[in-house]
Amino acid sequence: MDPPRLDQQLLRKWALVAGSLSHPASLESLKTRDGITMEFSPSTPNTTQNSNTTTTVHYTQTNRFGSRCKSLTYNISLINDNSTFQFDVGGRFNLTGVFLETSCPDCLVMKWEVSSRRRESTDLYLLRKTEGGREVEEEEMEEFRKQVECMGLPPPVVMEPGNALCGSYELPWKH
Repeated sequence: MDPPRLDQQLLRKWALVAGSLSHPASLESLKTRDGITMEFSPSTPNTTQNSNTTTTVHYTQTNRFGSRCKSLTYNISLINDNSTFQFDVGGRFNLTGVFLETSCPDCLVMKWEVSSRRRESTDLYLLRKTEGGREVEEEEMEEFRKQVECMGLPPPVVMEPGNALCGSYELPWKH
C-alpha cells in the first residue's frame, strides 16, 4: 500500500478523529478543542520554475471551542510527487508534513514535523472525511495507536464524535 498523495480525492474537508503531539503544551492545547476540521482546496495553478513543478493548495483548519469557531488558512507547497507538503506560515515556524499509510478507506494519517524558536514537535493526526462521521472501526483506531507508539509519541487525544463541527456558514471569531 502506498501512502496517499494530495490529489483530487484529498481536496475536501476532513474531520480530526485523533491526534498525538510530542510537544506537551501543544498536546494539552489539542484537548481544549471540541472539534477540528482540516480542508484542502485548490489554489493557484501549477507553476514551473527551473523545470521543477510546484503545486500550491489552500489548507484551512477550523477549531471549535464550545460555541465559537476559529479558522486559519495557509498555502501549502506540494513536493515529492504530492506525498509531502510544506506550509507557508510567513517564516514564523517550519512545518513539513507527509501522508502515511492507513487501512481505513475514508481516512488520512498525516505526520507533521514542526520547528520554531519556541517548540519542536512531531505530530500525528488521524482524519476522516467529514461526510463519513468521526468514528472509525476499532481495528483502524488500533492501527493508528500503533503508529503513534512506533514514533514514541504519547497516547492520542481522541475527539468526541458527538460534538458538532464548525460549518461553512459560521464566521470564525477573532483573537
